[in-house]
Amino acid sequence: MSNTVKILNEQALRAYHHLVSIFGRVKLDVKTKLALFDALVTPIILYGSEVWGIYDNPDIDKLHYKFCKNILCVKQSTSNYAVLSELGRFPLAVLCKLRALRYWMKVANNQNSLLYQVFMEQMNVLTNFNCTKNNLWCHALKSTLDNLGLGYTLYLSDFTCDISHMVNQRLKDQFVQEWSDTLASQSKMEMYLKFKKSFEYEKYLDCISNEKLRIQMSQFRLSSHYLEIEVGRYSRLSREERKCKLCNQNVCESEYHFLLCCPLYNDLRVKYNVRTPWPSISKYILMMSSKNVLKLKSIAKYLVEAFKLRCDTLNHLAVV
Repeated sequence: MSNTVKILNEQALRAYHHLVSIFGRVKLDVKTKLALFDALVTPIILYGSEVWGIYDNPDIDKLHYKFCKNILCVKQSTSNYAVLSELGRFPLAVLCKLRALRYWMKVANNQNSLLYQVFMEQMNVLTNFNCTKNNLWCHALKSTLDNLGLGYTLYLSDFTCDISHMVNQRLKDQFVQEWSDTLASQSKMEMYLKFKKSFEYEKYLDCISNEKLRIQMSQFRLSSHYLEIEVGRYSRLSREERKCKLCNQNVCESEYHFLLCCPLYNDLRVKYNVRTPWPSISKYILMMSSKNVLKLKSIAKYLVEAFKLRCDTLNHLAVV
């Protein structure tokens, strides 16, 4: 099935490039861009997924991830899980599984069909002959249902009660748990996970209409920037060695330090009302998780000017 997914991705890539070219000519909000992707590109990627979607394939979401990072304007190396959670989007792989399971329910409800007879023959081979062929469709189906805690439904005579809603919810619940566990294991996402507590579309993506401000906010939240905490990873410096070069506090230039602590930006904090007495991680988390529109805009404006000041100061120091 990997060849099928590869071919579909190649076809979808043409639609993707056409869509991106439209974005370059027409100003659209984030939700509209996502809706256009789902209407024009997703159907190509998922063509025939009722059959092949039950198999795990890491390439299914390759173009999806690229698109999400493109509209957020973050590095392609940014965590896929973090990008999806920022947009409140589930992987296309989840939709593939759902489509395949719905297709199976349709087949199971018509037990006189040839498809159902073939399915039962495969199940008989799998059950009675201790078959280990993982490429069998029924084997992949059974594994998926077992993982969802719905293995018993494989033997239901009919589906008078539609369980697709339950299947959909369990697939999403499993992914959210996977999202949380994966981000917790990624050191660069440690701070992000402190203020990103729920898997949902972020409010600032809509309320900050100025694209420059919105992009800066996304990059800061997702660690797609050039603070020492991030740059130091590439040169394999320990966290303690990634010190701020613009103050004498002798601490790591982290997002927390940049937003609330570094004295270089004190005037900007006053200007945009992001100053807080006795800065702490808890206050940083509270600020970054704010849903207040005015607060979100103030933070974004601060970030844009602070990053510009940082760049100008570093350039000046390099000349001197």
